[in-house]
Amino acid sequence: MDSEQPYFFLSYARKDDRQAYVGRFYEDLLDALGLPVVGSHRQPAFRDVDSITLGHEWLLELSRAVGACRAMVARYSPAYFSRPYCGKEWTHFASRVRRYRDATDVHPRALIPVLWEPVPASLMPTEVKAVQFVEPGLGEEYVRNGLLQLMQSDPGGPAYRHVVAELAERVRRAAYFNLPVDAPPAFDLSTVEGCFPLEEAPGELAGHVRIFVAAATRSQLPQGRSRTTYYGESPWLWAPYSPPQVPTVVERAKRVIAGRASRRTWHSWALARSRSRAACGSVYLRVHTEHRSVKAHRDVAQLGSALDWGSRGRRFKSCRPDLRSSRSEVISV
Repeated sequence: MDSEQPYFFLSYARKDDRQAYVGRFYEDLLDALGLPVVGSHRQPAFRDVDSITLGHEWLLELSRAVGACRAMVARYSPAYFSRPYCGKEWTHFASRVRRYRDATDVHPRALIPVLWEPVPASLMPTEVKAVQFVEPGLGEEYVRNGLLQLMQSDPGGPAYRHVVAELAERVRRAAYFNLPVDAPPAFDLSTVEGCFPLEEAPGELAGHVRIFVAAATRSQLPQGRSRTTYYGESPWLWAPYSPPQVPTVVERAKRVIAGRASRRTWHSWALARSRSRAACGSVYLRVHTEHRSVKAHRDVAQLGSALDWGSRGRRFKSCRPDLRSSRSEVISV
């Protein structure tokens, strides 16, 4: 392998790197590929925080890696599709794959999507949707909840190891293809027009939601409890469901907020919660909206209904919005 060509490029949104999960996945993928781990004097792969060191020109190094890498591991999440440079990286690498296909009539599967968190279809442009990003062979939990949930619920477990091994095999296959290389200064990543983020349609944005979770952790259990099954390293990893593994209450709230859950799904959550009395805690949703409307209020009400599991009576509280001004609401469930 040419030392100037990274074996693969990890394209991700830094916003998603909570509690170093991205770094852990990157190291596990390197290990599955039999490549030197992070900290080696020679990096066989590219992740910005490890490969761009003090004194480097970050845009030059990023352009060089995106223009020369043999494969791209693109980590899909809502945050990923909101980042302009993630859009530039994905778009340019996809163009390298397309140019190779046009020249050889061979389609190298060198763009390897990883479902980190479930993504609303509305965030994905047509170009991204054209590339298959899930398949049954990767496991039902991964397809439904994404890799982050697997790492949180069962770190190093068989489901997670299976996905990493499959991704490593895809990277190995992709490395055999000699994609066209684009090198600086002729190639400048900043000039690429990314296919995402997509522009929001006027009037679609109802506001912003902050989720506050008051729950115990594995290291600090509620009084009288000894089982750690329903708790995580942090309060937002609380999963008071049966089974408790996936997804967490925060992830379920996010899906409802983003419109990715059907009423049938909401009902199943309510049923699961009513059968489980293993965990206690509270979820507080602070909703700040700049474009208040009756529809926005109705959406907030539906969210409260979806998270009100019904086991202890209705505790969702909200109020009709003042349509003349911006305001905040606090929802307690």
